[in-house]
Amino acid sequence: MGGWGTGSFENDDAQDFLGELKALSIDDLKQRLARAADQDGYLEAPESSAAVAASEVVAALVVAAKNEASSYAAPRQIGDWISNNDVAVSPDLVDLARRAVERVRTNSELKDLWLQAEGAERVERGASRTGRKTWRVSPCQRYEVRLQR
Repeated sequence: MGGWGTGSFENDDAQDFLGELKALSIDDLKQRLARAADQDGYLEAPESSAAVAASEVVAALVVAAKNEASSYAAPRQIGDWISNNDVAVSPDLVDLARRAVERVRTNSELKDLWLQAEGAERVERGASRTGRKTWRVSPCQRYEVRLQR
């Protein structure tokens, strides 16, 4: 694996998704979300990363539909995709994205990688700041906050 971090787009699979986004239709986006949301068993990192990235597109659609300013800066590719696609945000699409994120959050390799990275980060911070516990917010939790606005 090349680039890695705990952010929604801080891995190669999510970056690959952004590279492909321009060519995707809303139906393609729904298919990727449905595969993650409805698949039985453990989700591997590539599929999990694409599901989180696709969910970020839905979150950006929600913000755009409300014509609200957001402190969240979506990657340029998402803004371009929204500008080039006339997509209405439906409750079903939002629900599908939430279910996909929930699957990633509860039963995926990406979740396990996030936990390992956060654990290593907490240990590193704990060594320099004895007695203070700090907890990072996972990308799934950040997504949920944006979606609820």
